[in-house]
Parts: sequence; C-alpha cells; structure tokens
Amino acid sequence: MNKPYSSFFVQNKRWFYLLAFFIVLFGFCIRIWNLSAESYWIDEAYSIQLSRLNLTDIIQGTANDQHPFLYYFLLHFWLLIQNSLWNARFLSVLLGSLNILQIMILAYWMGGEKVALISGGIIAVSPFHVWYSQEVRMYTLLACLTTASMMALWKCIHKPSPSKWVLYAVFTLLSIYTHNFAAFILLAQGFIVILEFLRVKEWRLLAGWLISLVGLSLLYLPWSIVAINQFKYHTMDWISSPGVQDFVDTILRLLIGNPLPMVSKGVRWITTLSIILVLGWGIKKAMSKSGLLKHAIIFNFIWWSAPLLAIFGIALFYPIFQFKQTLIILAPVAILFGIAILNLPRFVGTGILIGILAINQVTSIYQETNLSKDDWRGVAQIIQEEYQKGDLIFSNPSASSMAISLYLDNLSFYSFDGYPPNYSIIRGGWSEGEIITSQIAQNILGERENYQRIWLVEFNPGLWDPKNNLEQYLDHTYIKLFEKTLTRIHLSLYEKTQE
Repeated sequence: MNKPYSSFFVQNKRWFYLLAFFIVLFGFCIRIWNLSAESYWIDEAYSIQLSRLNLTDIIQGTANDQHPFLYYFLLHFWLLIQNSLWNARFLSVLLGSLNILQIMILAYWMGGEKVALISGGIIAVSPFHVWYSQEVRMYTLLACLTTASMMALWKCIHKPSPSKWVLYAVFTLLSIYTHNFAAFILLAQGFIVILEFLRVKEWRLLAGWLISLVGLSLLYLPWSIVAINQFKYHTMDWISSPGVQDFVDTILRLLIGNPLPMVSKGVRWITTLSIILVLGWGIKKAMSKSGLLKHAIIFNFIWWSAPLLAIFGIALFYPIFQFKQTLIILAPVAILFGIAILNLPRFVGTGILIGILAINQVTSIYQETNLSKDDWRGVAQIIQEEYQKGDLIFSNPSASSMAISLYLDNLSFYSFDGYPPNYSIIRGGWSEGEIITSQIAQNILGERENYQRIWLVEFNPGLWDPKNNLEQYLDHTYIKLFEKTLTRIHLSLYEKTQE
C-alpha cells in the first residue's frame, strides 16, 4: 500500500479497531433509525404470515413460491421473541450490520486496514444495503451467508485445511437454502478455484473444492426437485428483459444508490463510465504489484462480474432480473473500490471517496425520510374507521389480504374475499390468477351482490386489472361512496343502490 495511507494505521492498531467499531455502529444506527415508520408491504407481509406457520407448512408454502425456506425458519423462531413489525425488521438490521463487519474482515485479509475501513464505510452508508437491511425479506441473510462462503473460500485457497473446507461447504449450502440466486455465487467460486488451480497446480485445492461440492450437493438433493419446479412453474412474468441501460444503472446503483429519475440517461452513462475509468486506473496500478493484493483483485472481480453477467444473460430469455438480487455482489464492489482508491493519487482518491460517501449518506437519509412502501397500514386504518358489520373486503389479487390483515384487529369480524379465489399461502396461487376481464369481473362479483357494501382493495391495478373491469361492474349496481389511492393501492367503498 502507499505509505501515506497505511503508515498511521500500521502504527496505531487501536485507532484502526476503534474506527472499525465506529463504522459498524454508525451503519447499525442508520439501519435502526425510523425502522417501523413505514408499513409492511406485500412481500414483507408474506414473510410474516408464512413464518407464523409451523415448519412443515413453511416448507410447503415456500415450495409453492419462488424461494427456499431457511430465512422463514429463522424468522419463525425470531418472532417468538416479539411478534411485531419493528422486531421482524430488526432481524434484518442485525444481519445487515453483521455483513458490514464481515466485509471489513475480508477486506482486511486482502488489503489491510485502510481497504477494510473504506470498504466498510461504503457498505455502512450504501442506500442499497441500508434499504434491504430494513426489510422483512431474506436478502441480508443471503448477503451474510454468501460473504461467509467467500471468506471461507479465500481461507481455503491461501491456508487450506479440512475444517475450512467444511465451513465453506456449510455456508454455501445455507446460502442456497436461503435463495436460489446463491447458485450464481457458486458459479463465480468455480471460476476462482479453477483459475487458482491453473496458477499453482495444487491438486489438493481442486480436490478440496470438488469434495465440498459433492457434500453440499448431496445435502441439497432433497430440495433440488423443488427448485427445478420453481424455475419452471413460478416465473416472474411481470419482469421485463433488461437492456443496456439497466446494466449501466446497475453498476451505478451499486456504488451510489438509485439514480434519480430526473437524471438523464446520458448523465448516468457519463457518470458510470467516468467511475469505471478512474477506478480502473487505480486497479491497474494495484495489479502491477505482486503478492496478495493482485490475487484479491482477481478474486473480487470474478465475484462481482460472473454473477452479474450470468444473471443478465439468463434474463434476456427468462424473467429473473431484479436489482435487489445484486446485493450478493455489493461486497466485492466495495472491496475493489477500496483497493482502487488507495492506488490513485492521494487527492484524486480522497476526492472520489468523499464524494461517494457524501452521495450515499444523502441518499440514505432521503430514503429514510420519504415514505415509499405500499401503505397497507393506512388502508387498514381507513377500513377500521368506516367499516360496518356485514361489509365485504374484496382484494385483487387476493394475496393482498395478507398485508391488510396484519393491521386489522379481530380478524374473524371481517369478511375477506378476492381474486384468484381460495388463495392460500401454503398452496400459493399467484399463478392461478389472470388479468381481470369483464367476464371474470361479472362472474366473481355477481355472486357477491348480497353484500350491501363492498370494499374494493386493488394492489397495483394497472397490472392486475388494467381496464378497470372490477370498478366498471360495481358502478352498475353500486354507488361509489369514496375512493383513495395510497402508493400503489387503490381503495374504493361501494354501497348498493336502493331499489
């Protein structure tokens, strides 16, 4: 490392540990701030409702969805401590904070104190990382487990032992049981091991990795058939194929958060290319040095590029790409950033670092002070205030009732219904539904005309009922008392006309 960056910390280890502790604590505070200000959104409601079931039902429910069951198992036991929105999200806060520490440790192994501090600082204030550290979903658990898997692999490559290979296999297996996208990390690891084997010609390295793969494959075998069925039958058809702009924006968002909509595509292109060129300059200088740092660059470059290219490649033919899934490659981006900064001229590196940290911090604060999740809490509050005995609450899609019911007291007092009919969190059913047509609206609402009043709760109606067929049918036989839009939720109350 350049002397001006490293000498202070080499001579003052206690300052390094104090700053590292402060970074983790600061990241924790950002994530815990305003934690329950926003209501559950529908995916979080799914996580809560499924995790409240017994373990057998959780397995069946996840088999009929898109993800494995490990996170829901963990949340199931975590909610025994306290069954609240704050506590459910606090689990993700802890996992996100742990991931900051993991990344700093790995960066320290690879490049020393300064790389660790820069990488940890980037992750601590990353708007992307903060967002999913406050959500009742599996993404921070996935980030922790894939990072642990990569940490174990790094140790297996440089200080191999049977116990390290066992740890590698365990963390990799747990990550695959958390999210199917962990397979892309396994792909990157394959490239890393093969390249390292070709470099050192060490057969024990290849043997250790292959034996680990055999072990985790056998332990994953019971779920593999389920995973194949999920891939075949539980597609995300609402996701479009990504384009070149999506690729550019993904790289930009990994470093500085979500590009604001008012920023033109041209500016985003120029910003992304400028960042790549400047950081590439630092990486090139670092690659000229021999030893561990060069290996670290190759390791992290494969870690982020192989999954990203594979995901984008598959997404051209099969709908899988969502930006949130790239959380698994944020760690290597932060570490490469730290290495690049330290190998740039000091004034250039310092300026870029301050700029990135400032942008991320501002974006994180903006994120925390502006409500953006679907306001199911507000919907439930309106219904509770205006509800009359005998009212029907009809939701489209019917799975929306998972979110509403979390905020409605005395659930048995309410009459719920929706489309597709007979939705069950265990059986699934999202794929059973189709976009509402006039005939479907007539069939499902015609059988419910015995209700004097109907609450129509439509989640993202532009997707599920783009021609407003439900409203058009109700307008014939009911009077609309009021309607309100809360984020992506459209709420209407209808009362039957007097004959």
